[in-house]
Amino acid sequence: QVPGADSNNNLPSRASRSENRSFPGCVREIPKMPLHRLFVGNIPGGTSEQELKNEFSSYGPVRAIDLKSKANPLTGSDDTFAFVNIDVDERTLRQLLDEFRQERYKGVYLNVSRAKESFLD
Repeated sequence: QVPGADSNNNLPSRASRSENRSFPGCVREIPKMPLHRLFVGNIPGGTSEQELKNEFSSYGPVRAIDLKSKANPLTGSDDTFAFVNIDVDERTLRQLLDEFRQERYKGVYLNVSRAKESFLD
């Protein structure tokens, strides 16, 4: 007897297999959103990774945040920036980029863009 076949060893048609979710071991795949790596600049000092995660998670699942600071020799202060990995489709990504261009975060406009290839390593 062939597993999943009827008493005459006839397997269900392809259409009925796709409709019948009762086959043991059958896993339905959920489409995955593409992962995008974003550069976020002009972050106000003292901002935490959790605060950034809260800000970006309204658009989609945030997979990672890499928050960094570096000394700015011109101003003598630290510049804070981050790389944010987020799962969103292209339409949502465009919306995210547009909204961050128009809205202030803690009194400043964040510089949000797709991370350049050289920063992906």
